[in-house]
Amino acid sequence: MPIKINGLDHWRPIDSFYYGEYVTHGYTNANYAEDRHSQAFYEINIITRGSGTHYFGEKTYPAKRGDVFIIPPNILHGYDGGAGFDVYHLLLSPSFMQKNSTSLMRLPTYSTLFHIDPMMRERVSDKLHLHLSGDDFEEVYAHLRQMEAIDKGTSVADGIMSEALATIVITKLCEVCKSTQRKESDPVFDDGFIASISYLYEHYYENVSIDALVKMARMSRTAYLSKFKRVTGTTPGKFVAQRRVETAKELLSDRQRSLASIAAAIGCFDTSHFIRLFLQYTGMTPSDYRAKL
Repeated sequence: MPIKINGLDHWRPIDSFYYGEYVTHGYTNANYAEDRHSQAFYEINIITRGSGTHYFGEKTYPAKRGDVFIIPPNILHGYDGGAGFDVYHLLLSPSFMQKNSTSLMRLPTYSTLFHIDPMMRERVSDKLHLHLSGDDFEEVYAHLRQMEAIDKGTSVADGIMSEALATIVITKLCEVCKSTQRKESDPVFDDGFIASISYLYEHYYENVSIDALVKMARMSRTAYLSKFKRVTGTTPGKFVAQRRVETAKELLSDRQRSLASIAAAIGCFDTSHFIRLFLQYTGMTPSDYRAKL
């Protein structure tokens, strides 16, 4: 069962990944309507039938068959659809993301689809989500149905097959994203600027200079920092700090991993630096956070 945070349901990995060897979980909610909630893992929602309303953060907008919504951890979201509105949920555990992050990052649009678009959709555009149609929808939906058919299995083989199908679906979504042209006229969608945010997101554990980002975006320093604040709501330095903390939350779910190794993985100087950073952004120490998982 989920826990309550600020009166709303929050799903933890322990609440959602409970079938033997599984690190993924795929199922359909038919006639779906769900109040805003959050979870501590990535989720892919694909509308497979009908139309309804999607809630994402503070935004509300239409959702229809073929729409794909990537839901990052700890984002409030929900749906209002009801009769005739079906949503497929593909849940990706922190261990799946950690194990596959290196290979997934090699997909040219992975960071855009999973990280940049959701962030920008919440702040500057509700149009930033993928849409599947025709053969693309049928191909992805076939994989999802296959995944759902084995989802209640408990064998190692079923778990491996489920993970493989999830990887295939993600790869296909990235391919579709790559071939989709931006329709918005807003200059925020400039390729150089988006590339700079993607680079900072992927290299959060390094010391990336503002000058390097400005050069990548082909903008003046003043214009870049102003646009960065409008899109992300923060500065590059705080953006990196928040990214490090969010990654640390995922790594803390592995109870065998030491705080020192997590500190090194996210680019902190030492464990003391990591603890101070985590406390600053969450109000609790990493050990206290881990104890609540």
